[in-house]
Amino acid sequence: MGTISTDKVIAIGVLAAFIISMIMGTDKELQTFLAGGLLGYLQRNSGGSTPAGTVPPKAGDRK
Repeated sequence: MGTISTDKVIAIGVLAAFIISMIMGTDKELQTFLAGGLLGYLQRNSGGSTPAGTVPPKAGDRK
């Protein structure tokens, strides 16, 4: 069995907290905060984002 990275452990914890907060009907602000954390994690690990203020290279561009 492979090891689980710290990022994945944190993401699983945030996901569990988000689900529990939905079931228990906690404050919407908390749910928004948790959902934002999950989206940030997914965006960071997908490799699909670019740093702010940069433009992704166009097809055929070379540096």
